[in-house]
Amino acid sequence: MVDPATPRQLIESFMRAAAAAGSYNVGGPIAIPGAGNQFFTDDTHHDHVHVGFTA
Repeated sequence: MVDPATPRQLIESFMRAAAAAGSYNVGGPIAIPGAGNQFFTDDTHHDHVHVGFTA
């Protein structure tokens, strides 16, 4: 879960760290510009970060 008061920089850092750890699909409450399709945001992910890994 992401508290609405969480600083944008902390959310973005976490999302980028998840991608660096091997996540192929990172969704969250913010858009990360220029990141291609590895990162996404939508209404469903407004309050949490989704991190997808392959088996």
